Amino acid sequence: MGEKLIAVVAGMVAAVLCIVLFDGLNHLVYPPPPGFSYENPDMLKKFMFNAPFVSKTILVLGLIIAGITGGFVSSKFDKTSDQRIPLVVGGLLFVQYAFNFYSIPHPPAITIIGLVMVVPAARFGYLLYVKYLGAQIKK
Repeated sequence: MGEKLIAVVAGMVAAVLCIVLFDGLNHLVYPPPPGFSYENPDMLKKFMFNAPFVSKTILVLGLIIAGITGGFVSSKFDKTSDQRIPLVVGGLLFVQYAFNFYSIPHPPAITIIGLVMVVPAARFGYLLYVKYLGAQIKK
């Protein structure tokens, strides 16, 4: 049980770090305008909806790659489990994304893609670790 909990925590930490890296890259390439305040909901919504296409693409790629990373790392830490642990990580990321999309207004396409793709991305991370890298899962 402890190994499974560590695997979930490790997967979530890796996924969150991935999200932070992609958000940092996004803000580095496309910084907010001068005088921007994250506390102003109208300004935040305008900023999110008027962001360039590449900025939105970086955001979506970050969300998907975070799911893959979380699934991969959780699989690596839990060598005795099947795909349930990465799916738990995907489910937790789904809840995190839903809360984020509720708290910060995002364009509908980003919201839909982020929520629809996170669990399959975590499963893909599992498949990447198990099937394509030849890792053996002990039952």
